[in-house]
Amino acid sequence: RRNVAAMAEKAALAALGVKEAPKDTGPKFSSEAEDIMKSLSDLLKKKRLRASDLFKKIDASGDGNVTGAELQAGLAELGFKMSDSDLASIMSVIDKDGGGEVSVKEFD
Repeated sequence: RRNVAAMAEKAALAALGVKEAPKDTGPKFSSEAEDIMKSLSDLLKKKRLRASDLFKKIDASGDGNVTGAELQAGLAELGFKMSDSDLASIMSVIDKDGGGEVSVKEFD
């Protein structure tokens, strides 16, 4: 049962384009970030959206980058409301270069 949960979590992260570092090198995602990403993945499945489709939908400026504010607002429109600390957790995972915005490449 535990393996099934681990596989589901890995699939959820992969669906969002997030690749976990090998266990013996690099940091692990916080359990808070993992929980949020799992919930987001579940929402995407429920809405039948791919991560790239979601990105296009929430890229309000159309510049190919999503700010934290755009991400938070776009997800809220889908019914996925999150606190500022939840947003910070997600951004720490998907904003791979730490620039404060997420590019299509980072998101997908």
